[in-house]
Parts: sequence; structure tokens; C-alpha cells
Amino acid sequence: RIELLYFFSQTIMFRNKLAIIPPIALFLLCFNCSSVASLYVGSRRILCSRPVGGREDIDALMDPKPTLPALLGYVGTQALLPNLAKCPPSVQIQVPWYQGDAPGFCPPEYVALGSILPGVVVIGAALALNAYAGRNRLLVTDEGLGVVNSSADIAGAELVRFSDITKWSMTPAGLVVEESSGTKFFPIFWDSNSVKELLEERLGGSD
Repeated sequence: RIELLYFFSQTIMFRNKLAIIPPIALFLLCFNCSSVASLYVGSRRILCSRPVGGREDIDALMDPKPTLPALLGYVGTQALLPNLAKCPPSVQIQVPWYQGDAPGFCPPEYVALGSILPGVVVIGAALALNAYAGRNRLLVTDEGLGVVNSSADIAGAELVRFSDITKWSMTPAGLVVEESSGTKFFPIFWDSNSVKELLEERLGGSD
């Protein structure tokens, strides 16, 4: 969520709409949403939390890092905002405390649904993907790894066993794991360096 807030705020800043999202409130929200690591590998802090039913300092439920949803949200916001200001300046709406001279937003009757629909769809997809990444998180134990529901007990979770993994690699898009029965891909909804450190410690170096 932090990345989504950051890109949305940057888009608004570039369009001189700082009054829409007060910077101090945004900072406090991001600070409160920041994750706290509970596990170290050497001197590296692993960005994770203890899963429900998990063991402290062993089982790592990776904190979400929704870079892909953030990029989608940025693209959607860039597509949406220009279409919300296509009306005569005399009817545009500004928030009362804004003192600048940048264009405001158009009243609803001036907004064409067809023009804003692509941006709304992309932003909706970003929010849905972000929600998925928050609920379905990568779990790394001392025996294997897999995607689990973040609020569920990990007892009985279906994991790819380390003993079955023949090769693994970290790519810009996510983690690729090869086992005897096939290849599995885990999208990069988490901090890749943290996952890489855990796997190198528990599974050995990537090939």
C-alpha cells in the first residue's frame, strides 16, 4: 500500500494538486503502515512477520511489497487525471484550502464516462492486485516455501519442499523454482533481497 500511496501522491504533485493529499498525513499513514522485521540472516533484516501458528525466528511470512500494483496504479492515475480537468476553467472545482492556480476538477456533469473508464479500470485492477498480494503471501519455513493466506494457520500448508527443489533463481518478475514435477513461479509481491537471503541460507545458492 505504501508504493500505491507514493505513486498516487507523486502524480498529484506533478499536477500541482498537493492540497488533495496533505503531505504530513500521507507521511504518518506510510509510517504506520511500515513493516517491522522479526528475523535476521546475518546482519540483514528480513522483511517478514511471524505467521499464524508459526515458529519465531524460523517461519517467515514475507511482508507485501506491491511494486506491480503500484506501477499499475500510477499508469491508471496518469490516464485518469487529465480527463477530470477537461471543462471550462470557470466551472472547475478546487478544494477550499488550495491557493495555487493549477486546473481543478470538473463537475460530474462535464465528465465523460468513456474518457475516464480506462483509467478507472486500471486503478481498479491495481487495487485488486494489491489486495491479493496482501492476502496471499509467500511463506518460507525451514522445510519449504509456498503461498498461504496471511490470516490462516500455516499448519498443513502446501509447500514446495526444499528437498524436492533442483534449481531456483530470482528474476526481476519473481522467484522461479524447479522441482522434479515441474516449475513454479512466485510473482514478486515481496522484498526480493529478503527472500533471496533466506533461500541462500536454507537451500543454498541459486543456479
